[in-house]
Amino acid sequence: MDTRFAYMLLFMSSINAENLTESLQDSTATLVKTATENQQHQQQFIQVLNTIIGAIKLTFSFFKTLLFLFYKCTATILSPIMWLTSNLWSSFVAKPYHLFMHVARALYPVTLFCIAAICCGLFIGGCAGFAAEAFSSILISATWGPQPKVIEEELVLIDHDSVKRPEETDEEEEEEHIIKSSANSSIWENSSSFFGVHQNKKKEKEPLVQKPKVELWRESITDSPPPVTIRRMKLSSPHKRSGWDWDEDEDDMYHPTSSKKHF
Repeated sequence: MDTRFAYMLLFMSSINAENLTESLQDSTATLVKTATENQQHQQQFIQVLNTIIGAIKLTFSFFKTLLFLFYKCTATILSPIMWLTSNLWSSFVAKPYHLFMHVARALYPVTLFCIAAICCGLFIGGCAGFAAEAFSSILISATWGPQPKVIEEELVLIDHDSVKRPEETDEEEEEEHIIKSSANSSIWENSSSFFGVHQNKKKEKEPLVQKPKVELWRESITDSPPPVTIRRMKLSSPHKRSGWDWDEDEDDMYHPTSSKKHF
């Protein structure tokens, strides 16, 4: 019995061992397949990356060489201009600037002293001038009395176009006299007809024709601009008469036609 049971156990164990080996083989085969597939995918991905990186490197090197050639061409063409500009900058800007800074650092205290002296002189001079003016005005008012005040007077100047000539004034007076006499005669005739006096039929009187000079004179008066006003500064003192007392000379100066008319 024991031997049979032992044989049975051995047989069962052998069967189990075979099954285990088969399962292990299957699992190892699947693992190997998956590993190989993963390796293939990785290799494909690496190949794609290598191709992309190679294309990027190629384009970068192409543009790099192109830009380098462009820079070399422009540098060779513009090299004289660059050399000239660099020399001009160094000789006209950099060297004078450094020299000026050196002089400014050396003369900094002197410039500060000069600026302070100028400011003090302006302040002291302004105060001294104000004090001298006040002192002189006090002395003048104490010795000579109050100063005359400045008065503004408005003078109306008549334009040359509006000034009447003596001939024009005489013609105007004659015309006014004729108009007045004609008006008086018409009034007298109307009054006589009212009292029953026989009158002959009179012809219609023609209107008085004015002279062309008078018409031109009137047109010049209407078209002339308004009189110009100016201001004259006069010094009035307490010993001078008031502004209402006119001087005959000034009246003759500004109204020459009126003086001629009086004569």
